[in-house]
Amino acid sequence: MRTQTIPPRGANARGARDIESSLDVLGLTRQHIAALGACAVGFGADLLSVGLGAALSAVFSSQQHHVESGSLALLLSAPFCGAVVGAPLIGGWFGYRFGPKRSLTWALLLLAIASIGCALATPIAALIAFRVLTGVALGGFSPLMFTYLSEVLPPASRGSWTAVVVAVGLLGVPLGIGFVRALEGSALGLEPWRMGFVLGAGGAAGGALAFLKVPESPRWLAARGRRPEAELAYGKFADSTPIFPGRLAGAPHGPGVGTALSITQMLTLAGLFFIGPWATTGFPLLVGAVFIAEGFALPETLTYVAIATLGPTIATLIAAPLLERISRRRAIACSSAVMAISLLVFALAHTPLVMVAASLVFQIAESLYLTVLVILTPESFTTVRRAAGVSTAWGLNRLGATLAPLALVPFLHARGPTALLMLLAGACVVLLALSLASPAGHAQQSL
Repeated sequence: MRTQTIPPRGANARGARDIESSLDVLGLTRQHIAALGACAVGFGADLLSVGLGAALSAVFSSQQHHVESGSLALLLSAPFCGAVVGAPLIGGWFGYRFGPKRSLTWALLLLAIASIGCALATPIAALIAFRVLTGVALGGFSPLMFTYLSEVLPPASRGSWTAVVVAVGLLGVPLGIGFVRALEGSALGLEPWRMGFVLGAGGAAGGALAFLKVPESPRWLAARGRRPEAELAYGKFADSTPIFPGRLAGAPHGPGVGTALSITQMLTLAGLFFIGPWATTGFPLLVGAVFIAEGFALPETLTYVAIATLGPTIATLIAAPLLERISRRRAIACSSAVMAISLLVFALAHTPLVMVAASLVFQIAESLYLTVLVILTPESFTTVRRAAGVSTAWGLNRLGATLAPLALVPFLHARGPTALLMLLAGACVVLLALSLASPAGHAQQSL
């Protein structure tokens, strides 16, 4: 049984600062690349599972598989309901108690098991239950991943490399939807949408295996007083082959020191996370149902949805090098404005080309909005509070994502696509207003 020695409080703080200072000037190594790869695979499996909600929205809105609006709303909101529990439980308590790396591995294993359950579920009630379980894993993985990346990546390129992980992970959405579309009409033992969950289970299991080769966060270990383990974890990064040289980070903060958030900034972050899903989750989830409501066939709808989900990966990769040169606050504000405009264009369009183009622009802006927001949030908390702060914010996001389908699906059926899109555009305008009072972030600065 491993014993843990906690040094005196002052010594613990000094040791943590030593580890953090060493990490800040280390630069990017092959071990960092391995960590980025594990996160990208896991995040891709995470987003594939979320993206399958858009496929389920279209499938269960079609005449062949039609279910009543109440059941469809529950199905679409189920993973986000589970995420409300998963964010504070896995992303918060487990992450703080057992460390980001171990908790990330557990989250992916749970996602793999729950995805197999979704693939085999027969009644709609069973599918809803397993989607709740996938949500527990999804809710814990994302905030922990962004916390982990913020703690191990060099400050000078933290935002850019996090964006690269997001961009690669975003491929999970078109991969899942395109996979389901490609299997439409094929003679398989399982329906195409069920095979999509099998694919997601394989990705989650692969991500869990990849995390077995990744060191724990040295910052987390040092903050917990586990100095020998922190030095060992740091050594795995430091002894690895360098890829890009490091450079001094500006405005260093110790583990107990940081830029204190004002009440306004805390409420602004909470608002951005809670209100954001009404547009950023609501539209991607319901875009398939909107196409069906406009009279498009299911195969066409799945094709259009899959095409629109390819843009965010390309745009995020292009934007990644620029994220250290623009204020986090300004990037969030610009993305919110573009989302609002693209939703209005989509609402007024009735031809596939314009609708797909508007959907593509929205999802590009949405991906940049979320990418910058999840980079900004870990930067706004100190090491000892980072996991709790990020998981709380993510829990609010998942709560908003839970409520959005429950309210928006009946609204779509009662008022029609145009009214729904106008409502979502209004939510984006609110995000624009909130972003102007948000924290500025700490681009290229030590945490």
